[in-house]
This record gives sequence, C-alpha cells and structure tokens, in this order.
Amino acid sequence: MSVEQLEQQIQQLPPADLVRLAEWFNRLLASRTPAGAAPEPEWDETPELVAELERRLAEFRANPAMVVPFEPD
Repeated sequence: MSVEQLEQQIQQLPPADLVRLAEWFNRLLASRTPAGAAPEPEWDETPELVAELERRLAEFRANPAMVVPFEPD
C-alpha cells in the first residue's frame, strides 16, 4: 500500500479512531528513537535578547500606532 493510499484511508477514519492512531504512532516513534539520543535543547534566550524584546514591547505599548502590519507579497 502506498503512502497516498494510507493517507486516503486515514482521512476516512472517525475521530475516535484518529485519536487511537495518533497515540499508537507517537508510541511507535518514541520506540524508534535511538537509545541515548540527546533531547532537543529547550529555547534559551540570552539576557541581551530578553532586554531587547522587553524594550521593543515597551516601545509598542507606548505607541501602538507605530506598528506597520506585515503583508506577504
């Protein structure tokens, strides 16, 4: 069975079965993680970055009209 066929079959499952499938798949992935593999590091902001983000937030709160909305091309 191809991946595309599996996808089609999965899309037809009722919600309860989707949950069971997701739980099973998560267990499968966890069991295939190499032993001793290092976990992904957690996000760790530097004090300088935190200070800069707080400065920008304070600037925005003082003058919300300065913000220009992002519009993708």
